[in-house]
Amino acid sequence: TPEKLAMAITDIDPKSAGIELRSVQNWFQKNDKGIGPDNIRRLAQIFGCNNPEATREWRVELSAAQRRLVAERRTKRNKQKPPAVEGSISPQRIIPEKNASVAGRQGNAGVTHTKKQPFSLPRLSNTLFSMSALNISAALWAAWVVLGILAFILRIYSVTYSPTDGIDKQVGFYWAPNWTLLSIFLLPFYLSILIKLLTFWKDVGRNKCAAGNEISDNSDWVSTVAAYSFSHWAVFVISFGIVFVLQWAGVYLYALMRGDASQLMVDWNLVAIMRPEIISRPAAISFSMLAFLFTGVETFLFLTGLVFLYIVTQDYQKLCIETKLQTGKQFQINAREVGITLMTGVFRCVVLGVLMTTCIKLQATYLQSDGETIVNWVADDALCAFGIKEGKMGWLGQRALADFTSFVLLFMISAIFIACFLKIHGVIERLKAIRESEQLSDSTRADRVVEVPWHLMIGVVVILVGNCMLIGQFTGFSILLTVTILIGVYSLYDPMFGRAKKLARNAPSM
Repeated sequence: TPEKLAMAITDIDPKSAGIELRSVQNWFQKNDKGIGPDNIRRLAQIFGCNNPEATREWRVELSAAQRRLVAERRTKRNKQKPPAVEGSISPQRIIPEKNASVAGRQGNAGVTHTKKQPFSLPRLSNTLFSMSALNISAALWAAWVVLGILAFILRIYSVTYSPTDGIDKQVGFYWAPNWTLLSIFLLPFYLSILIKLLTFWKDVGRNKCAAGNEISDNSDWVSTVAAYSFSHWAVFVISFGIVFVLQWAGVYLYALMRGDASQLMVDWNLVAIMRPEIISRPAAISFSMLAFLFTGVETFLFLTGLVFLYIVTQDYQKLCIETKLQTGKQFQINAREVGITLMTGVFRCVVLGVLMTTCIKLQATYLQSDGETIVNWVADDALCAFGIKEGKMGWLGQRALADFTSFVLLFMISAIFIACFLKIHGVIERLKAIRESEQLSDSTRADRVVEVPWHLMIGVVVILVGNCMLIGQFTGFSILLTVTILIGVYSLYDPMFGRAKKLARNAPSM
């Protein structure tokens, strides 16, 4: 009943002024005004029974319902507008053309013509990353399955060649971690976390950081994304102009047409030069073109994700600064919670990005070594480090463009992590300083604040980046590789390193 709901709202936030029964009664009627963001937060706590995950889901659904109500109300108002009388000034004509994304013109017959919007890569990227993560992952998996079947038909899924006498080196498509682990597991996981983070920010985080001024639509977010048009186009050029066209045509196509690898790293793309009886060079050219087009798409998704990470953290910092962080205690708590959520999402995406780069570097280093298979090569390195097996790594003296590619990726990932870290850390530290200066009397609330393990997050990223750069540089690198991968996997599972769980155990029961 409205009475019980009003009482529950008052009980869940006893320090507030409460809520009038008349306001709650309006919710049970045909309500055109909707429910404010503070009351949506309280309703989510009531319906979620103070469970953090359930409360978050309820808040997302209630906020979405509020936006639908605003859209329906706007549509109803537009339908109720009287038709333009001949000789009168149409409201559409007084809208400045430079500010109107869609301009309508009404003719004598009353038909409205809509001006077609020009192509916008940022808008396309925003639409793409507003889709379900499962849909994008399913498209990537389907494309990989097609490549895997073609590799099986062309017999390069598991193929060897002899770089020197006595060595049969495995260079098959199925044996390459940058074509299996990266494409099947790491990149879809990265996209899943990224899209979940973007959805949280657009549906929940932005309203929490708006200091009570609920953002009814995403027009402001679309304009924010559009401001980074140059970054989106730079990513497009890198992905399809450099990774696809330049790398494929300038390296692999040129080598296959000449029939000479010229000390290039030999993989399943160039094995046609060494084993023409397995696959012909025309077939290798066609398959490698499809494979590098797929790589261009993967690179575009990954780098665009990094751009969105920066946009989200920049938007978070901007909204928090505009409210001057002194809007009220509840806003400070909300802004801190949003910042922690964004930081954990950024950290997970960065860890996955470094792990994907590690797959590229590991495969390239193996192909330049004298190991027969990548598994035996890594295992033999560990055995040599422990003194169980004698010998050391040998090298074939080949060149690999992937070494430079992995270095560039590590630089971009590190730069985005540092930029996002500085923005989020700056806001949260300012909130902490304000809380300490105000000397909040609610000691229970202060004791329950989660302290972000900044040093551990930075340490994990530094270790992962260092491990990637040191692959194959010394005997025993496989031990460091194993340890850092385990650390990276654990940090994906618990990016707060037990801080949030410890807080939940020590928190008083509600």
